[in-house]
Amino acid sequence: MTTISLTGREQQLIALVNLGRTTAQIAHTLCLTTRQTKLLWRDLAERGLVSPAKAGRPRLANQPPKKRRDCANLWQEKHRERIATVVRMKREGATRRQISATIGLGFDTTKEFIEKMLEVLGPEVFELEEQLLTIAEVARRTGMTQDFIRGLCETDSIPHYIRGEMRQILIAESTVEALVELGMPLKRYTCRNCGESFESELDRETCSDACRHEVLFKSGLVEDRFIGWRREVQERLRTHTIPTDEEWLRRSSASKRAGLNHNQLMYLRKCGLVSFGERRGRRRGQLYYVYSASQMDIVREVYRAFQEQAKTK
Repeated sequence: MTTISLTGREQQLIALVNLGRTTAQIAHTLCLTTRQTKLLWRDLAERGLVSPAKAGRPRLANQPPKKRRDCANLWQEKHRERIATVVRMKREGATRRQISATIGLGFDTTKEFIEKMLEVLGPEVFELEEQLLTIAEVARRTGMTQDFIRGLCETDSIPHYIRGEMRQILIAESTVEALVELGMPLKRYTCRNCGESFESELDRETCSDACRHEVLFKSGLVEDRFIGWRREVQERLRTHTIPTDEEWLRRSSASKRAGLNHNQLMYLRKCGLVSFGERRGRRRGQLYYVYSASQMDIVREVYRAFQEQAKTK
């Protein structure tokens, strides 16, 4: 007859198992971890000294099986409002940082949330049913100017979307059809200088650039103190009319075309000698000025003649 030698800890474990203690209770009593207790219990069970540990609680015979919960539907129901906000902002072209600030999550958490949305709802969740058109395409289809359409979008007069880091403005096709039916709205104004009535889609006080210069001279905003080539530019631009299909240039392009440096061009703008417009940058929305290409050609012609005349003296 062979005798089985057991250690004190093994004898204690056998006694506790016979008393019906659980693995956690045995581990606490023997000052062991749960994993160490399971390994020791399995070793004794293989030697036939104790019954093997149970994998879990036994299910009663009349107990129905536990229903498997649909985690995707539960997650979608829990974050219903947040999902709707993300879908709306993504369709409007908002950045992830703007979305995270709106829904109250961190930048990386927002990325994980959007990836979860794509996994649960599919990539078509962010797609629009309508086709989107750029401002140039809308202007060709409606006959309106791009400045007028951009002004409607900036004042939220028509629904539009802003996409990407360049902040590109896109308009739905249904909105374009409504603009075509509406037509180009023209307003009637009276010129402050000549008193003639004229129509324009933009708010203007004068009918032409010549009248605008006369108003500036009469009001004292621009003094008739120019000498040299600037006086010649003033006289030439008084009778110059900007064409309807004028090309508008930014500061660098206008300076190169006129043959001036930036400070000289800025002086002409502040004195009211040249016409200019204001635009908003697509990326950061910063304000910048644009200048008439035909006026820059006149400035270049006058300035070159002045330089050649100065060389001959």
